Amino acid sequence: MYTLSRAPSRRIVVPIAWFTLALAVGGCASSGEPEPPPVPVFFSTDEVPCAYEVMGLVREEVIVERDMDRVRRSALGRAGARRGADAVLVEGSERFRVERMDMARRDVGPQRISIEGDLLRYTDATCR
Repeated sequence: MYTLSRAPSRRIVVPIAWFTLALAVGGCASSGEPEPPPVPVFFSTDEVPCAYEVMGLVREEVIVERDMDRVRRSALGRAGARRGADAVLVEGSERFRVERMDMARRDVGPQRISIEGDLLRYTDATCR
């Protein structure tokens, strides 16, 4: 029978304390740098307001439930900002590789898609 006078073994308490401390520190830790604000994302139907050059390609995987355009713009805008671009251009629907997409059915639930766009650097310094 376990009584109050008998304390738990130190072999049990110390590892539990270290584990709890590790969880607390890991949960509060960050990279120290805030993420830069997202850059504008333009689709092929949008007009890019400045002359630009293509820096490369960015690809992100996102989970989409409803508002696909908003999720795509947000994910690509954040990814473009992390890569130092001024904007991201998505050329068209052929640039979206769909992993599991059935938009005709409303009860499908979240979809995982891979999206990509061109990283843009404005050539006109007044646009930055």
